[in-house]
Amino acid sequence: MSFALKLRLLSSTIMSLVLCSTMVAWVTWLNLGFSADFFSRWGHSFVMAWPAAFTLVMAIGPSVQRFALRVLQEHPGAPTKLPLGVAQPSKA
Repeated sequence: MSFALKLRLLSSTIMSLVLCSTMVAWVTWLNLGFSADFFSRWGHSFVMAWPAAFTLVMAIGPSVQRFALRVLQEHPGAPTKLPLGVAQPSKA
């Protein structure tokens, strides 16, 4: 497995874990409040939501990154060489 793929898998895992855990906690708290079974409900919701979050990050992450690069490519100080594993955006 290449370093670029390992980096993508690891960063996608970390990003989806952090976002999913905080968003599920936030929505659980908004809907139910901080009840006695908050952590049980949060854990169940997290287990259900994280696979979807990871799949979405893996599937659309590269497209989002290319879009962000396209938006910033004319920005002063933009790098001339892209980071490892980042595809050059098309100049459409």
